Amino acid sequence: MDVLNNPLNAMLMTTIYFSIVGIIALLVKYVFKVHGEWYRKILHLCFMGSIFCFLYLFDYWYTSAIVLIIFLIIALVGLTILERFPFYAELLAERSKGEVKRSITIAFIVYLVSISVVWGIWGDTHKYIVLAAVLAWGIGDALAALVGQNKNNLVINTNIIKSRKTVQGTIAMFVGSTIAIFLVVARYKPLTYSILISLFAGLVATIAEVYTKEGWDTASVPPIVLISLLLGTFM
Repeated sequence: MDVLNNPLNAMLMTTIYFSIVGIIALLVKYVFKVHGEWYRKILHLCFMGSIFCFLYLFDYWYTSAIVLIIFLIIALVGLTILERFPFYAELLAERSKGEVKRSITIAFIVYLVSISVVWGIWGDTHKYIVLAAVLAWGIGDALAALVGQNKNNLVINTNIIKSRKTVQGTIAMFVGSTIAIFLVVARYKPLTYSILISLFAGLVATIAEVYTKEGWDTASVPPIVLISLLLGTFM
């Protein structure tokens, strides 16, 4: 029965987590009156926090993966129903039609693949690599967006970069992702190694974010950080 009890209990607790996130969203928007990019990034960070549920509430990688698929299906069906109502776009701060569903789909697929590959192949002792990759994306991207929204920032404008990235936002991305990676890795690895691999992975994450089209960094940053950390671990 333990094989069944654990994923059911973990699924229940994960559901509670997302319910709390929904309540927080309502409070932040309608009670504390937070709007714009700050509101978007609060939602972003709350969603990012779900990675802790999928990594540490489940005993087996495959039960975590199965529940991820279930949650993705439920989310897509629920959002498809909700987007018919006028409050949907405002509540979820959607910039373009289908943005939220696309972002959630990409994030869940990244979670699913990362957990299946890292935890599934190398065991639960390497789960921290998935956590570091997701936190680097979540925290780094949030800081980059908030710092980069200042109109006086220096815009990076080249033939390759079509989206509006700024020097200040890019620096914030590097600092945020590097610190996030270090705080995770330092719990499992020696200090010198943790500093060096965090600087390397943070730099790689920043380059990936700069050269990724807006809205698609979820698909580029976590995998590139994950690969960087795996290379550092096994080389």
